[in-house]
Amino acid sequence: MSHRVSSETLRILRNDLDMTYIIYALEIPWRFDDMKLRFICPQCRGLDTSVHPKVNLGRCFGCNRNFNTIDLVMACKNYPFRKALDWLMTLRKVLDTEDGELLLSRQARRNRLS
Repeated sequence: MSHRVSSETLRILRNDLDMTYIIYALEIPWRFDDMKLRFICPQCRGLDTSVHPKVNLGRCFGCNRNFNTIDLVMACKNYPFRKALDWLMTLRKVLDTEDGELLLSRQARRNRLS
Protein backbone atom coordinates (compact mmCIF):
# COMPACT_ATOMS: atom_id res chain seq x y z
CA MET A 1 0.00 0.00 0.00
CA SER A 2 1.25 3.49 -0.75
CA HIS A 3 2.12 5.91 2.02
CA ARG A 4 -0.72 8.24 1.08
CA VAL A 5 -4.33 7.47 1.81
CA SER A 6 -6.97 9.00 -0.43
CA SER A 7 -9.46 11.46 0.99
CA GLU A 8 -12.24 9.06 -0.05
CA THR A 9 -10.68 6.23 1.99
CA LEU A 10 -10.35 8.55 4.99
CA ARG A 11 -14.00 9.57 4.62
CA ILE A 12 -15.11 5.94 4.49
CA LEU A 13 -13.05 4.96 7.55
CA ARG A 14 -14.16 8.00 9.52
CA ASN A 15 -17.82 8.23 8.52
CA ASP A 16 -19.01 4.92 7.08
CA LEU A 17 -17.58 2.43 9.57
CA ASP A 18 -20.19 2.38 12.32
CA MET A 19 -18.76 3.62 15.64
CA THR A 20 -20.67 0.83 17.39
CA TYR A 21 -18.66 -1.81 15.53
CA ILE A 22 -15.43 0.00 16.33
CA ILE A 23 -16.28 -0.08 20.04
CA TYR A 24 -17.11 -3.79 19.81
CA ALA A 25 -13.94 -4.62 17.86
CA LEU A 26 -11.75 -2.68 20.29
CA GLU A 27 -13.39 -4.64 23.13
CA ILE A 28 -14.27 -1.45 24.97
CA PRO A 29 -16.72 -2.08 27.83
CA TRP A 30 -20.10 -0.57 26.89
CA ARG A 31 -23.80 -0.47 27.74
CA PHE A 32 -27.04 1.07 26.55
CA ASP A 33 -28.67 3.71 28.76
CA ASP A 34 -31.88 5.38 27.61
CA MET A 35 -31.28 4.06 24.08
CA LYS A 36 -27.80 5.63 23.99
CA LEU A 37 -24.63 3.63 23.56
CA ARG A 38 -22.21 4.47 26.34
CA PHE A 39 -18.61 3.26 26.48
CA ILE A 40 -15.64 3.52 28.80
CA CYS A 41 -13.59 6.53 27.67
CA PRO A 42 -10.07 5.47 26.73
CA GLN A 43 -8.69 8.77 28.00
CA CYS A 44 -10.31 9.35 31.41
CA ARG A 45 -11.86 5.85 31.92
CA GLY A 46 -15.22 7.46 32.70
CA LEU A 47 -18.62 6.25 31.52
CA ASP A 48 -20.18 9.70 30.98
CA THR A 49 -20.05 9.09 27.24
CA SER A 50 -22.37 8.77 24.30
CA VAL A 51 -22.28 7.88 20.61
CA HIS A 52 -24.08 10.15 18.18
CA PRO A 53 -25.07 7.80 15.33
CA LYS A 54 -25.98 10.52 12.82
CA VAL A 55 -22.47 11.98 12.81
CA ASN A 56 -20.68 8.76 13.86
CA LEU A 57 -18.86 10.39 16.76
CA GLY A 58 -18.27 9.35 20.33
CA ARG A 59 -18.18 12.00 23.04
CA CYS A 60 -16.85 11.88 26.58
CA PHE A 61 -18.49 14.51 28.75
CA GLY A 62 -16.08 13.78 31.58
CA CYS A 63 -12.95 14.90 29.75
CA ASN A 64 -14.75 16.83 26.97
CA ARG A 65 -13.17 14.81 24.18
CA ASN A 66 -14.76 13.87 20.87
CA PHE A 67 -13.72 10.67 19.11
CA ASN A 68 -14.18 9.78 15.49
CA THR A 69 -13.39 6.19 14.52
CA ILE A 70 -9.72 6.96 13.83
CA ASP A 71 -9.29 8.90 17.09
CA LEU A 72 -10.83 6.06 19.08
CA VAL A 73 -8.47 3.46 17.62
CA MET A 74 -5.48 5.73 18.21
CA ALA A 75 -6.53 6.33 21.84
CA CYS A 76 -7.37 2.70 22.68
CA LYS A 77 -4.48 1.01 20.96
CA ASN A 78 -1.93 3.80 21.36
CA TYR A 79 -1.39 3.63 17.60
CA PRO A 80 -0.05 6.38 15.38
CA PHE A 81 -2.41 7.70 12.70
CA ARG A 82 -1.27 5.42 9.87
CA LYS A 83 -1.36 2.25 11.97
CA ALA A 84 -4.89 3.15 13.13
CA LEU A 85 -5.93 3.51 9.48
CA ASP A 86 -4.47 0.08 8.67
CA TRP A 87 -6.34 -1.44 11.63
CA LEU A 88 -9.62 0.13 10.44
CA MET A 89 -9.05 -1.06 6.86
CA THR A 90 -8.56 -4.60 8.17
CA LEU A 91 -11.74 -4.32 10.25
CA ARG A 92 -13.62 -3.08 7.20
CA LYS A 93 -12.54 -6.20 5.30
CA VAL A 94 -13.79 -8.39 8.16
CA LEU A 95 -17.13 -6.58 8.24
CA ASP A 96 -17.47 -7.06 4.49
CA THR A 97 -17.36 -10.85 4.94
CA GLU A 98 -20.53 -12.86 5.31
CA ASP A 99 -20.01 -13.50 9.04
CA GLY A 100 -18.21 -10.27 9.97
CA GLU A 101 -21.07 -8.58 11.83
CA LEU A 102 -21.99 -11.82 13.59
CA LEU A 103 -18.43 -12.24 14.86
CA LEU A 104 -18.41 -8.70 16.22
CA SER A 105 -21.79 -9.05 17.90
CA ARG A 106 -20.56 -12.18 19.71
CA GLN A 107 -17.43 -10.37 20.80
CA ALA A 108 -19.50 -7.38 21.95
CA ARG A 109 -21.55 -9.48 24.37
CA ARG A 110 -18.40 -10.25 26.35
CA ASN A 111 -17.75 -6.55 26.99
CA ARG A 112 -21.28 -5.43 27.87
CA LEU A 113 -21.51 -3.69 31.21
CA SER A 114 -24.47 -4.43 33.43
